[in-house]
Amino acid sequence: MKASDIAKIPVTSVGQAIEGRIAGVTVISGGMPGSGQQSIRIRGVGTINSTEPLVVVDGIPGAPTPDANDIESFQVLKDAAACALYGARSSNGIILITTKKGVKGKTNIQYSGYYGVQWVPEMIDVLSSEEYVRFHQENMAINQMGGIYANGWVTLSKRIEEAIANPGAMQHTDWQDAIFRTAPTTKHTLSVSGGGENNTYFFSGSYLKQDGIEIQTNYQKVNLQLNTSAKLGNFTIGENLNLYTTKSHLGQLEAGALNPSPLVPVYNPDNLGGFDGDSEAMDLIALGNPVAAAYLSPGVDEGDVASGNIFAEFNFLKDFTYRGNFAARIGHGFSTSRTLSAFYGAVSRPYSSFSAGGSRSFNSAVENTLTWNKTLAGHHINAMAGYTQEYSRYKSVSAGGNKFIVREPVSIGTIASDATRTVGGSFSETAMESLLGRVMYDYSGTYLLTANFRRDGSSKFGKNYKYGNFPSFSADWRISNEAFMQNLRSVIDNLKIRASWGVIGSDFGVGAYNERSLNQSLKYVFNDQVAPSATFNGLLNEDLHWEEQTTTDIGVDLDMFNGKLSVVADYYNKTTSGMLLSVPIAYSNGISSMLMNAGNLKNKGFELSMIARKNTGAFHLEGTLNFTLERNEVTKLGNMDQPVLGGVSQYFSAGVTHTEVGHLVGEFYGYKMIGIYQAGDTDIPSGLYPGDIRFDDMIDGEPGLASTDMTFIGSPFPDFTYNFGLNADYKGFDMSVFFQGVQGADVFHQLLYNLEAMKDYRIQRSEVKNRWTPDNPSTTMPRATMLTSSHNLRVSDRYVEDASFFRLKSVSLGYTLPKHLLTKLWIEKLRFYISGQNLMTLTKYSGLDPEIANSSNNTSRGIDSGNYPMPGSLFFGIEVNF
Repeated sequence: MKASDIAKIPVTSVGQAIEGRIAGVTVISGGMPGSGQQSIRIRGVGTINSTEPLVVVDGIPGAPTPDANDIESFQVLKDAAACALYGARSSNGIILITTKKGVKGKTNIQYSGYYGVQWVPEMIDVLSSEEYVRFHQENMAINQMGGIYANGWVTLSKRIEEAIANPGAMQHTDWQDAIFRTAPTTKHTLSVSGGGENNTYFFSGSYLKQDGIEIQTNYQKVNLQLNTSAKLGNFTIGENLNLYTTKSHLGQLEAGALNPSPLVPVYNPDNLGGFDGDSEAMDLIALGNPVAAAYLSPGVDEGDVASGNIFAEFNFLKDFTYRGNFAARIGHGFSTSRTLSAFYGAVSRPYSSFSAGGSRSFNSAVENTLTWNKTLAGHHINAMAGYTQEYSRYKSVSAGGNKFIVREPVSIGTIASDATRTVGGSFSETAMESLLGRVMYDYSGTYLLTANFRRDGSSKFGKNYKYGNFPSFSADWRISNEAFMQNLRSVIDNLKIRASWGVIGSDFGVGAYNERSLNQSLKYVFNDQVAPSATFNGLLNEDLHWEEQTTTDIGVDLDMFNGKLSVVADYYNKTTSGMLLSVPIAYSNGISSMLMNAGNLKNKGFELSMIARKNTGAFHLEGTLNFTLERNEVTKLGNMDQPVLGGVSQYFSAGVTHTEVGHLVGEFYGYKMIGIYQAGDTDIPSGLYPGDIRFDDMIDGEPGLASTDMTFIGSPFPDFTYNFGLNADYKGFDMSVFFQGVQGADVFHQLLYNLEAMKDYRIQRSEVKNRWTPDNPSTTMPRATMLTSSHNLRVSDRYVEDASFFRLKSVSLGYTLPKHLLTKLWIEKLRFYISGQNLMTLTKYSGLDPEIANSSNNTSRGIDSGNYPMPGSLFFGIEVNF
């Protein structure tokens, strides 16, 4: 993708720019302001450890991503042969970014800016206040009948009784409306570039302010970019410098945030803090007040980052080039969190608390490469050898306390003398060094061969396997250059077959000091006194070594009809061996697990990209289509192949996913619901009643529901993904439309644990109106079970929903004024545009957003626990070139 493609849509991150637009690349961007919650995955899952790709900016691995307006182009590298040159951290693919540079000529000044609004496209349909009261009245009537429905719930709450006695004074609080909002966002970028005979320069500055669609969330970023270069004879020197500062208030919609009773007001000026909430014991549970939580527990994250590189190139002996490069990144972060004293209902905090923490990081890289470039009689050889060193250091400190003498503490110094104080901190260092080499051979542009070799060493591993050797090879045959293809030149412009094989190492699953880290929170009795003590967190494993990913790729590139049609197709097969896992071991060792190279994983897929172009006079039309199909399978998990559990939460302590041999990574695991027990059924187990869920209890071949009846009930990985777009321009007008689709992915809708529990006074989804009662023998929605709901709330496919969706991802319409109208204003280009994102989503998923953004933890993907939804948005923008 080029800068012109990125400029058509307002984005705040590289991930948003490429989302859905490149085959084999999955980007899930949550709606949190900035780039929070964003996850990028290239060619599926190659390990249960981190699958985030390596970002390379202007040749610097691991550099922070620049502002989207400063990007000239970016490329995604997928197969091992293409990624091998960047070593161990490239095992998950590479996003290769080139920032804008100055060009020889007159000074060019550019301004771009936009203003937009964002909103929540879809709300969850819940009971109204009247329906909420009626729901509990009906349940009470059934409960008072006695017998099997008498579960210890004997009276209605005071608020419900007041609503029944005086319906006209009934409170109608829409908590979703109170939590979410229409939020503005704006961005401004100004750049100056140019160059002389032997020098170039590019400077830009940008400011982004984005309010979140959830109250009390926002993000601000100031970014500066400077790129210069100078040439003197055979010497070229230059630098790329990036500085940015961020400030954010980032929240997370908790699973219970939508659940307070609609009869509870948001505000109460008579309470300390000014908020209301449920206060009586009969409410059974302290539902809290999510609006109060947002305002009374403010948190701020601030960060400053300076990164850049200085390089020098020297050409000598005609065919040789030496390049030296030094890159560094310095980061500083500071965060504060306050919880203010308040009283709102059942939540009473007589004291305030305050915590603060700071961190500092430093990363550096030194690269030295020597390249020989030679062309002779149609033969072209490019050979390169190099040596690199990388170093990183991180340290942090934190402190906090409560029982403050002031209600709104702003520093640790205001802790009262009797406060409970906490302190903490961390420190880590890692280093890598690498030898690398590459030889590229090209004969007449028809036969292309490439061989790469890297030897990487990491400080994370023990002395026995500190270094790893990683080779790769690729071969291309441009068939269209062959003599026997000349008769087809009018139809086929280019036809190339590609094949590659390579091995890349990865150390993502290993910490800085691995098992040498200490647990210092232990106590030990010594001389009849309790004394602090420490022990190692793990056993030393000197045989721990690199994860190895071996990838085979076969591809075809085809261009036809004088550039009117382009097709790229790839099939890949990737195998990960020696996957780093924490494996259970005998307690006699003093610990319960040990990090080992214990897992194997297979991942294969097919990718197809097509571009069609049509030009008729001043009208230009381009259509794009991408299709991705990928599968993974776990083939080994330690010596005993014990499954890895994921998705542990306060609701499901045993986890909701299993990563198991013969299955996909992180599949949902639980009971299968096959119906509802009805009155008259003779096989209802003891302790259960009509209206309870009937689970399949014969999966293990034995009658009676047991943990052995749990099975695989869904997967967050789609059957396939697709997208297509249209770009058109005509006499100054331009339009782009982009659609995105995901088919076959499941989501574990954990929010339903509360929204359909029917076990207390939480608000419920409107679907519970069809719950089982003696007069409504439903076969899909169980009965209300006040205080005794453990059976119906088991981990089961009741919570698994099809999250397939088809989305209008973006649409934009712009107009560029004719140049002859701008000449007198010293303006070369003036473009206005309007753009919308996420304007329509077709899905059966009942949550806020079927596209769930999770962390890079592959064993806990696809779990909707109250994730920040993707907003709909509308932007108005302008671009000016002077």
